[in-house]
Amino acid sequence: MININGDLADALHYNKTVALIGDISAVTNRLAAKSGSRGRCEEQKRLAQDVRSQKSEWAAYKRKRFECAPLRDEVWQKPVLPQPAAIKIVADFAKEIGAAKFF
Repeated sequence: MININGDLADALHYNKTVALIGDISAVTNRLAAKSGSRGRCEEQKRLAQDVRSQKSEWAAYKRKRFECAPLRDEVWQKPVLPQPAAIKIVADFAKEIGAAKFF
């Protein structure tokens, strides 16, 4: 996976990721320049738009899972948060208190 992201932690979230840290437009423009497609401005714009579109879809997918209401758990016999929502709460708290400096 190639992950273009402005946040280092988010860019390295998945195993076997090539992380390209930075603004999506700046990174895709540099990639296009290195690939020899300097004269393909329209192609670069389409690529950047495709990436923005995919990023929006990914954000909506995550938001749907993070904002999920508690679900009734048959084992615990009470409502519990789904795993993505629970992990996000913990990750946000860790970022808020600066827990990353301990790892």
